[in-house]
Amino acid sequence: MPIPYRRYPNRMELQSHTGLAAWEPGWEGETGRAPDPRTLFAWNYELRLAHRTAAQDTITIELFHDRVVLAGEGRTSFGTPWRVTSIFGRRCGATCPPMWTHLSSGCARWLMSLPSTMEDGDQPSERFAFTLERDRGGIAVVENTLRYVPGLALETADSSFTELRYDNEQRVYMLPENYSGEVLRCKLTCMGYHIAEENITNAAVTVTRNANIPGIAPVFVYRTPTYAFPVALLPSLTLTNPIALGPWSRDSFIGRLRELWSGFGTVSVELLYGRRLAEDLYARLPILYAPGISTGNPARLGELFEGVEEWRRGRIAVTEEDFIQCGLVFYSAQDPAYNLAEVRELRFTL
Repeated sequence: MPIPYRRYPNRMELQSHTGLAAWEPGWEGETGRAPDPRTLFAWNYELRLAHRTAAQDTITIELFHDRVVLAGEGRTSFGTPWRVTSIFGRRCGATCPPMWTHLSSGCARWLMSLPSTMEDGDQPSERFAFTLERDRGGIAVVENTLRYVPGLALETADSSFTELRYDNEQRVYMLPENYSGEVLRCKLTCMGYHIAEENITNAAVTVTRNANIPGIAPVFVYRTPTYAFPVALLPSLTLTNPIALGPWSRDSFIGRLRELWSGFGTVSVELLYGRRLAEDLYARLPILYAPGISTGNPARLGELFEGVEEWRRGRIAVTEEDFIQCGLVFYSAQDPAYNLAEVRELRFTL
């Protein structure tokens, strides 16, 4: 039987948490299909942390979401398990209000701060725990209530990250050969969140020593306090690449927008007429702008369609590559000032 290491573990060092847009532009052109709204508004939560003397330690990560539970186009519940007392962000330009973390296609900005002790009574939305097992050559998963197995990468000497292969049968992330790092520096990527359902997010970490030793006496199990970022991550997604939604028609316009806005509170709609002039050169004429449309009022979309058709009548001779461009800004159902997502260029062909 192994002899317990009789010393309290070091607490985990929380380094940063980041939001990343999950949708990759271009795939809908290859498949010929419009993107699924669940995919379009998906984002990933990335957490970077470090821990010294990781052997015999179980690292437990708890995620807290300000979560909306969707039922069709309605919202059934909303909770605030994470207590946010102050929010500090980075200004990201005109498209991103100050004090919000901004995600865009292929990049993200993030908040970083020293951890603080977790408040009593806060209940996590999700939990993931793992432990380093050098004798098995891997990092074993002890507990996982995330909807997907998260990605795990180790930081190497040149500050780059190596993605670890996950063995689903053994529930182990396989370490690189001859791994001997004194400090476990890793990046955990939790996937599959929808910006309208999970937005305000924070992480808390606890380190427990000796808990996984068979037959261990409770007196030899040591646990640190739970530490968390004092600043929650507030994602705001911006998609700038053109997204093709098929031919322009009343049913297509109303149907696609109703699919996209499900779960949001209000949406601002901008409609423009577009024409290709040369390679990568386009002209656009503004047609309509409608701010603050309630997602509970789909009849307003019919009025917008008729407005575009009225503007087009007798005004412009349609050419082969003309299109209607639709720009959308989506706002939270709970906080009308919170810009959750922006899609700048949805295209309907004429």
